Amino acid sequence: MRELDENGNRVERKIGLLSTAGESNRTCDSCFLAGKCPQYQPETECAFDLPVEARTTDQLARLQEVLIEIQTQRVMFARFSEEIEGGYPDPNVGTEIDRLQKMLKTKNEMDSEGFTLSVKAHSRSSGESGLIGRLFGSDASQQARAIEPVRAEDVGYEMGIVDAELV
Repeated sequence: MRELDENGNRVERKIGLLSTAGESNRTCDSCFLAGKCPQYQPETECAFDLPVEARTTDQLARLQEVLIEIQTQRVMFARFSEEIEGGYPDPNVGTEIDRLQKMLKTKNEMDSEGFTLSVKAHSRSSGESGLIGRLFGSDASQQARAIEPVRAEDVGYEMGIVDAELV
């Protein structure tokens, strides 16, 4: 950004907003903002450097938050514009709302703690070792099929029969 110093001389001051690898090829003469840019100078490179760094999990999370904030601003401004124009539903506003919803869903999924373990198994053989035996060993298979005996007294107790005579 070009500005005047304390002596009234023009000096350049870089404003770090985003960053990418390599130098920018943007020039004032080919910029679509040339007519509106406060730093426009014919035959010069862009005065603005937009640095971005997204290499860590925290940086990626912050980048996602910034994109959601930008998209939210776009949706709100589009909705405001829709109201100013008489309230007729603009399909572009709906599209931008859907895009924001997808971004929010993605962020929510990334932020949710825990993990999911899915196991899909299929066994075609009817041999002695079943699916559980193949996955966890023959001992696990035998224990899974074992039925522990239940005493009649325990059943009576569970049913609320305190003292009874069986005939």
